[in-house]
Amino acid sequence: MKHLEIRSFEFDNNVTVTVKFDYDKDEVSIVNRTGNGENFMPRNYVFSKRGPDKMTKWIEVLEALLTTVKGAREEMLQHIASRPKSDLGNS
Repeated sequence: MKHLEIRSFEFDNNVTVTVKFDYDKDEVSIVNRTGNGENFMPRNYVFSKRGPDKMTKWIEVLEALLTTVKGAREEMLQHIASRPKSDLGNS
C-alpha cells in the first residue's frame, strides 16, 4: 500500500501545483521541492502590493489551486472509503 505520494498537476496557463498525499495521516499538502528536489516543504503564498497586471496571474494560480484541492479532496475521500472497515479508526 502506498503511504506517501508526490504529484504535480500542470495547467494550460503554465501553473504547476505540487501535492503531497500522506495516506497514513489522511492529509494532503501543497508543497514546493527544496534542495536537490527530494525534499518537500509546505507552500506558502504571499499576495501583497500587486497591480492589475500581476492580479491576472494570481487569478490563474487561485483557479489552479481550487481545481487541485477539489481533486485531491475527492481522491483522499475515495482512499478512505476503500480502506477495510477494520482500518478506519487507525489513522
